[in-house]
Amino acid sequence: MKNTLKIMLLLFSAAITISMALLSCDSYERKMARFEKVADEFKATLGPNDKIITERIDSIAQKIFYSKYTEDELGSTVIMVHDYSNGETKQVLPNAHSIEDYEMCDDIWFRAYKVVNDRLFLLVYSRCMRHREATGVFYVNFRDNTLHFVEFCYEASFLDNSSITINRHYLLGIEDGLEQTKEEQYTLSTSLSDEAYADNRWEQKRKEERLANEWRKHEEEKRLEEERRRQGVERIIKIDYSLILNRAGYEDYAGSLQGLTLNRDGVYTKAIGVPRGKVWQLENITYSSYPGPNPPRFYYSMSVNGDLKELENGQILYPNLIGYVFWIMFDEKRNESGRRTAKIVFLEKEY
Repeated sequence: MKNTLKIMLLLFSAAITISMALLSCDSYERKMARFEKVADEFKATLGPNDKIITERIDSIAQKIFYSKYTEDELGSTVIMVHDYSNGETKQVLPNAHSIEDYEMCDDIWFRAYKVVNDRLFLLVYSRCMRHREATGVFYVNFRDNTLHFVEFCYEASFLDNSSITINRHYLLGIEDGLEQTKEEQYTLSTSLSDEAYADNRWEQKRKEERLANEWRKHEEEKRLEEERRRQGVERIIKIDYSLILNRAGYEDYAGSLQGLTLNRDGVYTKAIGVPRGKVWQLENITYSSYPGPNPPRFYYSMSVNGDLKELENGQILYPNLIGYVFWIMFDEKRNESGRRTAKIVFLEKEY
């Protein structure tokens, strides 16, 4: 008798459990059906220029996100969310509001979206921002409609693997009234925390500062190089030799000489060319240890057999196919041995 009663109680308990489960399923399905009916009625009220972004009706959320095209001269878009559970409608992105460095105004364009779990990611374009960083990346939490800032950039796009490609135009500086930028690309996961997104924005700011410093340093080096180019680069011809009487020759210490004159009253150099696109302007000539009361005289010619022309301060030599031979001549005690030096300094400038 007791066993029979126990079995009956177990069967009754199981029946109640099954009935409750069936009632629960039926209640959930009826609830979702009611939301579907409410959704159909609400969507029927949308205007012809309103576009549905995404809709979600489940145990987590019962709402629809859509964009409204404004009829003002700006032709911008406003992103709205309507909650089927309480009938509330509100704007997702606030007007005339800044989030960190991203400024939003009445003129915002909606570009793209992606749903990832409980997040609706939005890509928008704000004309309040400079053109290079006008794209804003946000996400909305489906559970509470809260708006979260991810990044701002030049351009962004969604990838198939739940990542976002970010194209940044880092501001380096201003040159001739124009912004100088450097474009780089990286990816962001759609599953990061708000703290991780904030850390990334901080890192991007530091990176922009570093790139700007490197650019300024490079520009300063270019400026100095241009200044040096305008002022000219020194080109020096060194002459260092000794006459050797008993061998009727000379010893060349600088390796720049070609030979002695026939009367041993001077020496001449190897042919030296002026680079194409440049000119050489004589800056100064120095010498030492030349015998006699008169200083040596300096000449140049187009070849060993060419006409000698005296070098003068400010003399300009132009490029040629043959090059120039430089001569040092002295008048007295021409056969006296000893070491002699000279230095001819030109400034090489752009031609």
